[in-house]
Amino acid sequence: IEGGNGVRLSAGQPAVEAVALELGRSYPLPLAFERLLELAGSRQALRNILAAMVFSSFAQYHVHDFACQRSAGAKPVASRLARCQARESHRVANVRHGLVELDEPGRQLLLMLDGTRDQHAIAHDMAQIEGAPPIEEIERALPDSLVWLAGMGLLEA
Repeated sequence: IEGGNGVRLSAGQPAVEAVALELGRSYPLPLAFERLLELAGSRQALRNILAAMVFSSFAQYHVHDFACQRSAGAKPVASRLARCQARESHRVANVRHGLVELDEPGRQLLLMLDGTRDQHAIAHDMAQIEGAPPIEEIERALPDSLVWLAGMGLLEA
């Protein structure tokens, strides 16, 4: 199992693997301690598991939630900071303060996610960019691109 910073976990312990998999499913959003408790078996076991994950850079502790979406809504909104950074760079900060590298189509897409367009309008506007593929191809790829952006912590709640 791979965690933060490319750290790999191979514990062979069911509780450790269950906690790691649940954290991975939630990423980039944090999970409450209580939500992981039943996977570990006890509070002390979960403390030990999480401490080992944090000390090895597999995971991070957080004391608050992040204002990001796990999926795109009807009119997706990327974080204002990321949109501002995307005007000048292919590297943008996500809501967890990590850097995300975007390719040019991803950068263009992020710039359009201001909450004023539905997916059809986004695809239409993307197709207007010089060198863009046909709108049908954009419409096929767009849902997966939005899922990826959400998974990277770039879409606002």
